[in-house]
Amino acid sequence: RSCYKTMNSALKILVSRTWADVLLIFQIAASVVTGNSCYLLMQGLHSLVLLTNELMLDDARGSAIASFCTILVSPKGPEADEVKKVAFETVISAVETNTTAFKGHWMKIMTALSEFLWQPTNYDFTKYIPIEQVVEMVLSLFSINDGAVKTREWSMFFISDLLIANMSRFEKIWPSVVSNFVSFMESPEFQESSLSAFFKLLREGFTSESEKPLCETIKLLFGSKKFSSETRGEILEQIHFILSQSSQVISGGWSSLLDALL
Repeated sequence: RSCYKTMNSALKILVSRTWADVLLIFQIAASVVTGNSCYLLMQGLHSLVLLTNELMLDDARGSAIASFCTILVSPKGPEADEVKKVAFETVISAVETNTTAFKGHWMKIMTALSEFLWQPTNYDFTKYIPIEQVVEMVLSLFSINDGAVKTREWSMFFISDLLIANMSRFEKIWPSVVSNFVSFMESPEFQESSLSAFFKLLREGFTSESEKPLCETIKLLFGSKKFSSETRGEILEQIHFILSQSSQVISGGWSSLLDALL
């Protein structure tokens, strides 16, 4: 791993010529690996992801990440269950410690992790990655749909928790994801889970950084004709909650809130 920081043309040429063969070895090994040796296999793949990321070999990095996810979701061999357990622990550790290495491939990662309904201990690992990667992660979560209610609930609450953790950057993130959020809240198929996640965002993430864009979103929802009177009542309850608990942080959002109520 010491070579990660010594990116030179000779190393890049060597890896560009050999990564496909190395990856093939990993893939063959994955079909016979046992639980005890799976850790070494996954660490090897993780190292390949990091190395190709440092060398900016995007095709190689994408292929390594895809293999990472395949072993996680569809393990083979005589101890598939144990392999899956070890693979899961390795993947989430990699995601939390080397988050930026997965840029451009969050759809693969989050789809694989959705099978486990992964709940991070905290979302600090997302606080220092570029905003465009946070947006990519959020949009990938919106795209996950295996037809299961629990998966949709998981993805929506993951989004709200991620946004709450990144509240200091909320104003820069929200414009890129708000249209998806509103569309999901208006959709009969996704309305219950997405509204619940949005209400959590209002309760736990209504701050001086987020009050204006969130109030603007409330105004949009109140003006929508796609909600039942019962749902509109639930949205109104959230406005009352904001006014009773967080009115002191409202500045730019007053006009939107008042427009929603009138």
